[in-house]
Amino acid sequence: MAVLPMENLTSEPSLDWMERAVAAVVASVVSGSESLHAIRADTRRDAANVRATQILHGYFVRAGGALRVTAHLEDLRTGRTTRVLTASAPASGALALGQSLASQITSKPGSFSTTNQDALRLYAESLGPAATTEMLEKALTADPNFSDARWLLAQSRLARGDAATALQLALEKRSADARLEALTARIQGDRTALAAAQQKVAHLYPADSEAAGRAGDALIAVRRIPEAVEWYRKATALEPTLALMWNARAYAHAYAGDQEAARASLSEYGKLDPAGANPSDSLGEILFYFGRFDEAEKAFLAAHAKDPRFLGGATLAKAAESALMRGASDDASKLALRFVEARRAAGDPAIGLWQAQWDHLTGRRPQAIERVLQFAAGNEKTPDVAASGWIQAAVWKLLAGDRAGAADAAVRASAQAGSGNTRQLAAACRFLSQPPATAAEWSRRAQAESRPALAYALLLNGHYRESIAPMQEMLAQAHPNSNGLVKLVLAWALVESGRHAEAQPLLATHPLPSNGGWDAFYSLVFPRCFLLRAQVLEKSGDAAGAARQRELFNKYR
Repeated sequence: MAVLPMENLTSEPSLDWMERAVAAVVASVVSGSESLHAIRADTRRDAANVRATQILHGYFVRAGGALRVTAHLEDLRTGRTTRVLTASAPASGALALGQSLASQITSKPGSFSTTNQDALRLYAESLGPAATTEMLEKALTADPNFSDARWLLAQSRLARGDAATALQLALEKRSADARLEALTARIQGDRTALAAAQQKVAHLYPADSEAAGRAGDALIAVRRIPEAVEWYRKATALEPTLALMWNARAYAHAYAGDQEAARASLSEYGKLDPAGANPSDSLGEILFYFGRFDEAEKAFLAAHAKDPRFLGGATLAKAAESALMRGASDDASKLALRFVEARRAAGDPAIGLWQAQWDHLTGRRPQAIERVLQFAAGNEKTPDVAASGWIQAAVWKLLAGDRAGAADAAVRASAQAGSGNTRQLAAACRFLSQPPATAAEWSRRAQAESRPALAYALLLNGHYRESIAPMQEMLAQAHPNSNGLVKLVLAWALVESGRHAEAQPLLATHPLPSNGGWDAFYSLVFPRCFLLRAQVLEKSGDAAGAARQRELFNKYR
């Protein structure tokens, strides 16, 4: 339900602030209802934009020494008024008017977060066309416990890029507010706290589909997949027409291992967006995840047919990768060429790196090295792009046993890296290109480095058992959307340590396909992933399955 400002018909401009004040109180007090989520909106168009199915609109007038408000609850789908509500209160009694209306809408109204009239007036004025954050600051000065004002001000500061002030506002809260707890956790990057806070928010606003979805998102990020599924299930039950929620639910089902439920959710998504490319793209990703590469390729091509520009044409790249995974190298090369031509036509400066990576994946290693070096040298005017090429060159030279060449490429990458992620990768490559050493020595060297850098160093230097613990830490921190590489390198360490049974579940699914470029370290596990699966299948007695995986490994090695 969208609550519009109650029009002031008293001919007293000094009461204009009450228009939005009454609406704000109603929306806040009703929002905790089990069956109705309420939100403020300024116009009918705004109400439609927030997918409201009902609107509450009305006016207030003088009635003797009091104010009387009349509100109409209207069904937006039919345009019919379903209820007419009235309430009276002393002059300037915006809080009482709003609470009285709310109590007629829900049997269990909540309470508004301030009873201070001055704070409410300033808050209401901050919602109007002449709104300023200064009004919210004054509202908080009038009542530091006014959590709605604190929440809105913190959100405003964060939206302007002032995370420090937003965090300070959230931490200075005088009373419990799950919304502020969630904001604090998000700014601080505490995913565990965020999952807890978002669930609190969703419980406080049980009819809010988006709150349920945010709880699901936060739980996915901390790998509490079954709980995430239930929140997405609730979100889609509350608002079945929210297309992207079905998409999120599909991925959650996939990560839970329920392929059929994932496909059923995508079927609902497709019904809501029949012309869009994303439902087919998501289907392709989930089929790829479960190793159904032939069907995945067809889904990606269907997505491309619907919208060749979707994701910059990356659906062609995903179709090529699907063909590669099923061993159809000729089909894969044709699709890869189509992708390259499309990206060149679009002026993509990074397509040369993708071509080099494709060459490396398909077994043309010397050609890949030559191409990536040309790419890096040819992008000196865009240093971060050039750095990505040098990083990839460093990794490939490490795999080829050329530590001196890797060190040189890593130094070049460090000199040109601009973004934080590129600088971190360049530093990791410099660390990895050091001379071989014992596991203990690598641990000593890594005291100033990240745990992933140590994990890769131990793995690349044959210290498989020692690499398992830091890799398990990496996996515990990785988001399910992007943990495919970590699962494979951990499986490699486990297989080399003779722990095939532990590696098996890590190899049961596949990393989601690239959106137009692979992780610089992906070459550690491709085509090795086929060999690892062969070794695990051999241990389980599946000779035929192992032979097929070895065939693919030999094809691309």
